[in-house]
Amino acid sequence: MFYDVTDNPKKIKRLNAAIMFAMNECDLTDREGYILFQFHDDEDMNGSYGFAHGDNLDNEYNVELNADKPSKDIISTIFHEMVHIKQINEGRLIQGIGFKRSRWNGKVWEGDSYMEYPWEIEAYEQERVMIEKWNTIL
Repeated sequence: MFYDVTDNPKKIKRLNAAIMFAMNECDLTDREGYILFQFHDDEDMNGSYGFAHGDNLDNEYNVELNADKPSKDIISTIFHEMVHIKQINEGRLIQGIGFKRSRWNGKVWEGDSYMEYPWEIEAYEQERVMIEKWNTIL
């Protein structure tokens, strides 16, 4: 998979290294596709740290990041959102739009609590594992 970064407003050290690390950890480097990383201010992100979207039909994905968050939080958000890119790429996660519910492993997900979504549970767990590994190689 290829990627591009529209801007690095904080001049985050090792940004490209963190992206490549996450791509390797998520087994995305040898897959077809393109990921665009975009930075936005806190107001545009409604306070969110980041989010990922795309589909596995055209293999084009976006990772939106909050440029106003601390650099270490941006790195961990990259790790988290790359797990979602993997989930989408594998067809396990199909994101709902508007009133259309998200699908997880082929089934419509009916839960309402963000922290109970199975794709979020997986993403937070993998984010934690990646942060631990990342901190040992710095």
